[in-house]
Amino acid sequence: HFSAVESGQAGLEAMREDGPDLLLLDIGLEDMDGLEVLRIMKEDKELSEIPVIMLSNMREKDKGSEARELGAIDYLLKVHLLPREVVAHVERFLTSQK
Repeated sequence: HFSAVESGQAGLEAMREDGPDLLLLDIGLEDMDGLEVLRIMKEDKELSEIPVIMLSNMREKDKGSEARELGAIDYLLKVHLLPREVVAHVERFLTSQK
């Protein structure tokens, strides 16, 4: 099952309803940045265990470090990846969890 939303608040609400196996979270959202969404998730018992892969076009090393410190399992630069490579990355993670 796949869901997509464009704002951090909508994403938090969707996660509470759907309980996803994995979240692809972009840094650039309409209402807050993805790092703020990740902070909120990690403080919420209901959402804190959802694995998160951060996506961004920001090459700043500190953003990737901050994402990992907040609990993201990975930080991918979209500019370096084709969509099929992102899908393959997600599939590898989900397969390793079984």
